[in-house]
Amino acid sequence: MKFLLLFFGIFVFLTGAASYAANVETKSDLYLDLERLSAYSLIDSAILGARPIDRREFARLVIEASKKFEVQATSDLLPQALRFILEKLKEEFREEIAEIGYEASYIKPIRKVNLKYSHLEGDASTFPGIKASQEPFNYNNEGIALNKDNLFIDLEGGARYGSLSFYINPLLTSNLEPRTFKLNKGYGKFYIGKFSVEAGKDSLWWGQGRHGSLILTNNAEPFKLLKISNEVPFNLPILGLFRMDFLLTRLEEDRDHPKPYFGGIRLSFKPRPWLEFGLTRTAITGGRGMPSLGLGDIGTILIGRNLEGTKGESNQIAGVDVRIRITPLKAYIYGEAAGDDEAGGLPYKWAYIAGVYFADILGADLRVEHANTAFQYTGWYTHGVYTSGYTYKGRLIGHHMGGDAKDIFVGSSLFLNRNTKVSLHYDYEKRGVSRPNPESRNELLFGLKQRVSKGITLSLKGGYEKVKNSDYVSGRDKENKLIEFSLELIR
Repeated sequence: MKFLLLFFGIFVFLTGAASYAANVETKSDLYLDLERLSAYSLIDSAILGARPIDRREFARLVIEASKKFEVQATSDLLPQALRFILEKLKEEFREEIAEIGYEASYIKPIRKVNLKYSHLEGDASTFPGIKASQEPFNYNNEGIALNKDNLFIDLEGGARYGSLSFYINPLLTSNLEPRTFKLNKGYGKFYIGKFSVEAGKDSLWWGQGRHGSLILTNNAEPFKLLKISNEVPFNLPILGLFRMDFLLTRLEEDRDHPKPYFGGIRLSFKPRPWLEFGLTRTAITGGRGMPSLGLGDIGTILIGRNLEGTKGESNQIAGVDVRIRITPLKAYIYGEAAGDDEAGGLPYKWAYIAGVYFADILGADLRVEHANTAFQYTGWYTHGVYTSGYTYKGRLIGHHMGGDAKDIFVGSSLFLNRNTKVSLHYDYEKRGVSRPNPESRNELLFGLKQRVSKGITLSLKGGYEKVKNSDYVSGRDKENKLIEFSLELIR
């Protein structure tokens, strides 16, 4: 109890009304709000396939949506859910909206506190051929492990001076012995013209998939990275809005070739308000026991050219993704296709994601998404030289279902009123498709979010999962359960 009171005391006395200029974290529900507004054509200039988005860029998009909402609301019958979303976003980004056009300086040690308790009944599963595991229900969660009983205190703070900004996200967890206090994320950003240079620890998500993405997700622990990006897209002739993201990091010590480089580049284009597409390539290369590499060598690999001999050995994934808005239906269709190897400068051994999103069906939104890494090649995320696989600290960097797998996800959410939102998700996952006894998982997850007052939100999750042929053993069936409560305070 003293421990909780201490953190509440810090929150009360150190927070204020200062602005906050960092990234919107990749797992935030705010991106789902952005997608829904975009499906209604209230936002035309958002790049949805690259996360994170800077908070000031997010604020600009909220202003764009607000202006179009006021115009359309006079002639069209827009659902109340859009007004609820806009009200929430304008409150969330109120300081950034007020500051547009000038730079503010501030120090805000703690902006947000999230207290979370979860109880999990179920064991982690493993993936054949790679060094990774995954607990039930616990994916796209920045590599944070779940045991049976878990208590988390998640803090966020930041500072800014002119074009230099900082973000810090310490996490205290009681699910390990001894208790663990660690820096979950933390970075500094420097803005040079239209580009930002970020150094520190952060998560990224590249691709149009929302339940998962083939090449880069926040399923693993945040990287200690260098990232360069123009988070505010600019116009190119013919190709329209353009965003570039570059990533460079080194993976962990405890793997087959310790501390290899992991690099990636993504190019996002939006030639029309209804069309967005992206090109992505990542590579694991170098590391102890492999020839040393320079930055030029890594750049050569990332643009699709091989180096000679073992110096050019790398685990590469490259692909393309696309998102198309169907304006009359207030919907999106989207997809990803990527190859887990390279031949002649082009990817092959393909996998794919296909999805459809409806912003409004009887007041609720609806998403159906299918992913398949067993389409042409059963060895996705594995490699003959980098045998630890496409992983970081025991988690998959790409889609959480792993290779040689199929996944069907159906999700929907509904605003009961401006302060209450419910959601229901169903997921069918089949792992080890080519094995004699593939493992199948049927997961049902219910969520409730209740805004109690300004800056205070309560959340509840409940999940049930039925597993057949657990760990690919015929007849070994299991049931997994999850219950989770959280309290979020924002100032």
